[in-house]
Amino acid sequence: MGRRYEVGGYTVELDDGFQVVHRNPRGKKLQQVPDWLADSEGVRRLYRLRRALTGHRRLARLQAEAWAAAGTRVPLALAESDPVWREALDDAGVEPVAGPPAPDVDEAALIARTYAHPDDHTMTLLLRASFARHWDALVASQEDWALTDTFATGIRVPEDTELTFPERLMAAHPGREQEALEAAYAFGWSLWGSPLLYKSILDNDLEHLAATAPGFLPAFLDELAGMCLKAGGKHKEHATGYFTRARNAEREHHTKPDERWLDARYATFADHGALAIGAVRARAKELAPRGTVVSPDQLRRFRDVLVRRVHTPRDLYPGMAADLRKVARAAGANPESEVAAMLADIVPRVGLCAGDADKFWGDALKGKALDLLVERRPETVYDVLRLIPDDASSTEDWLSLLRRSGALALLTGERPGLPVGEAARLLHDWLAGA
Repeated sequence: MGRRYEVGGYTVELDDGFQVVHRNPRGKKLQQVPDWLADSEGVRRLYRLRRALTGHRRLARLQAEAWAAAGTRVPLALAESDPVWREALDDAGVEPVAGPPAPDVDEAALIARTYAHPDDHTMTLLLRASFARHWDALVASQEDWALTDTFATGIRVPEDTELTFPERLMAAHPGREQEALEAAYAFGWSLWGSPLLYKSILDNDLEHLAATAPGFLPAFLDELAGMCLKAGGKHKEHATGYFTRARNAEREHHTKPDERWLDARYATFADHGALAIGAVRARAKELAPRGTVVSPDQLRRFRDVLVRRVHTPRDLYPGMAADLRKVARAAGANPESEVAAMLADIVPRVGLCAGDADKFWGDALKGKALDLLVERRPETVYDVLRLIPDDASSTEDWLSLLRRSGALALLTGERPGLPVGEAARLLHDWLAGA
């Protein structure tokens, strides 16, 4: 049991199970906590402490399990400095190793920092050297923790380890690391957790961030988009909106993220059905303004995003083929060949149509794209044969598609390929469906 706070005759304390317990002046536990008590400094302090202690326990267990799987050498000093680490290492089956201290000059190794809290708690955190001094300053001013010891661990961070937020934000703003960390902390990020996904609260905080530190806004929006996408369910819709807002904020504030990273983000949201049409169209416009040269790799990645975004026919949009043609021209590629390549991947997913209200198919199949699609994917002819006149905007469009695809030549016998009687069966079905 930690320190007990008294507020107006009521008491508040953190029990051994890390629950904040509120009691009235007679010592009875409260089922409902008055707002004035919940907003008191002592209560807020206990909730911050609980978040730190539970987050530290959770992360220590995850890290110990990772070390067990990787066979990492863990110094005995870590277990001796913190009972949480000792328990996590024991549970994971990691045997700490006694030995000489690791060198302090290894920038790729984790540094152990031991902190003490006024409420009789201590914890040892493992930090990257570039992050440690900024975190020291933050916890001293915001979390009531004071640095009491530090030692090198010799545990190197794998080179392919991706930075987590807010370290990723700090790395993207050299010279402003402390400011970035403090902005993230004020928003709800720390080593022990992230903001709760209450959209109204998040949007208010984002509005404040846009007014006070607009340069950080794109990264915050993107991080929230990823959190909502991971949470799924009702949050998926919010993921779509935050992702679009993140990209718009990048353009507004002239942020230039790595192109491969950015296209990978587009692909991830496309895979999950969380990529808005407006975001795709804006990306096409961004890639191919007048006079800009697009690399073949950028063109391939953009086409890949278009394909991965299509899960049902409803995901097709007017101007989709036009967007691809625009980027293809900027890359010096054949626009119709690129559209044909896109269709070759999309048609097996959602089928083929001769015409539609939103004009996707009419635009995509015009020009040479259909001829190139049939060359690339010969079975397209049979997709056309499965269409009925009502699948087209007009009978003329349907007949044009039959003729241009080579399906009409199969029906009339000019080109072999249909089994005996198949043409008659198709004609019967078309007439029956008329």
